[in-house]
Amino acid sequence: GLPTLRLHYFKDPQDFEPAHWGGGQVLMYWNRTGLVGPSFLEKLCAALDIRVLLFMSQIDPRVSSRAGYDLPDRLGKTVVRNFPGWRQDYLLLLSQANVYIAPRAREGVGLTFLEAMASGCAVLAYDAPTMNEYITPSEDGYLFSATIDFPGRVARALKRRLDSVFPGQVPFDYRLSEGQNWKELTQLDLERLGRAARERHEEGFRRWQDQIPEYAQFVLDW
Repeated sequence: GLPTLRLHYFKDPQDFEPAHWGGGQVLMYWNRTGLVGPSFLEKLCAALDIRVLLFMSQIDPRVSSRAGYDLPDRLGKTVVRNFPGWRQDYLLLLSQANVYIAPRAREGVGLTFLEAMASGCAVLAYDAPTMNEYITPSEDGYLFSATIDFPGRVARALKRRLDSVFPGQVPFDYRLSEGQNWKELTQLDLERLGRAARERHEEGFRRWQDQIPEYAQFVLDW
């Protein structure tokens, strides 16, 4: 019975340099939580014809160290540039990227993927809140399938069982399955998705600003 007010936060695209597309696809992934592993990245880079992968290896606090990994200088035809850093590196690298993997399977709001969308990157994300509350598939981004087939579920259950018996000796279970629609990914118009994302955020930020007085009144009158 309490009053509620729905908030839909947006970043200002004017705070970010627009993504550039003249030099091919440049993908950025920050392995904060172990969302995807090296094999997944190699398949994705091949499907999207990624020229350069900007890879940040620093995992989040309280995430198992087993989620972390290093990458070689190349994944197939993709050149890998490795960065161990934190927020300051992220902002620098985002300005060089035009494709971005949202790094978590669950988000409260998810500032990094919102900033990537506002900059005009084509954002690829796990199909869960809050990513699927901002991304409309095939219009302004792409949502990876969160479903796992029966063999995949059996394999994960077996890995969990083995991990309980042999802790730390079983390979880390990355959140996103490699059972994605790779053919569909090859057909994405990444530049169109990125431009649409920036336009959506321009409109969304205007709405956010227009509603700030309403939000303030709601808080002050609580």
